[in-house]
Amino acid sequence: MSPWPVPARHPHLVVGIDGSPGSERAARWAGALADRTGAGLVAVHAHRPGAVAVVAVAPPLVYADGAAQSWEEDLSEVFAEVWCRPLRSHGAGVSTRFEQGQPTSLLLDAAHLHHALAIVVGSRGRGGLAEHLLGSVGHHLTHHSDVPVVVVRDEPPAAPVARILVGVDRSEDATTALAWAAEVAALSGSEVFLAGVLASEDRHPAQVDGEDAGVVDILQCHLARAARPLRSRGVPTHIILRQGPVIPTLLALAEEVDAGLIVAGRHSLGEMREAIHGSVSHQLTHRSTRPVAVVPITCPFARLN
Repeated sequence: MSPWPVPARHPHLVVGIDGSPGSERAARWAGALADRTGAGLVAVHAHRPGAVAVVAVAPPLVYADGAAQSWEEDLSEVFAEVWCRPLRSHGAGVSTRFEQGQPTSLLLDAAHLHHALAIVVGSRGRGGLAEHLLGSVGHHLTHHSDVPVVVVRDEPPAAPVARILVGVDRSEDATTALAWAAEVAALSGSEVFLAGVLASEDRHPAQVDGEDAGVVDILQCHLARAARPLRSRGVPTHIILRQGPVIPTLLALAEEVDAGLIVAGRHSLGEMREAIHGSVSHQLTHRSTRPVAVVPITCPFARLN
């Protein structure tokens, strides 16, 4: 059971900030989404004692006695005044958290405290030594977070969620992901594209033979049922059914509809069962050039209203 309820009329987005190009892209994407939804923004930076050598920039900063405290004060100012700049004047305002600790723990704490709609992170934190020592925050969150996580890998689209692509099958994970996408779409005035993919590694996506007819009809009916609650909320909803390898097909569809966000459950079954072998979160977040939301089954959006 999730420790927090479904966000109310004014949701929050928690954004991981570390001064890297990836976190700057994530901040810009979150700021644009906050403008569309009226969400509040929570910027979070986690640092560790003695981490000066990891995050210092050239030319190296030199501190005398009290180095740790001086470095922390300087970094706090940089965080607030420079790194959080892309978030200013967006949504319902910005609050900041600058604390010692593990990035994933602090991001999750902030998300629980603010009943966040999502945690937004870049695909990687600072490169080189820092990445080797700290690991990928996004990778850990997409595999273990009980909060939806949006990973922004490349430069985000100008309209972050004007069009949302959702991978849909008959699994409970996919149902929860769709319910979350419906909430985001209702808040942001976005279109939703429901993508059903009949997995096939060895046939052209356009080829559906007689043996597949029953499966295709079942999936079409499922997609039609899935679309009804969204349409009843006034969300423009489109249905797409394709055949082919799941991940490449979803990525191609995202390009085709110019999706500003791809949404998937953490582990989907049924027609998308092939994705679980590499995990939806791993394959989509590593291969997509577009922002990807990974929605855990523990997300409070368990049912569409």
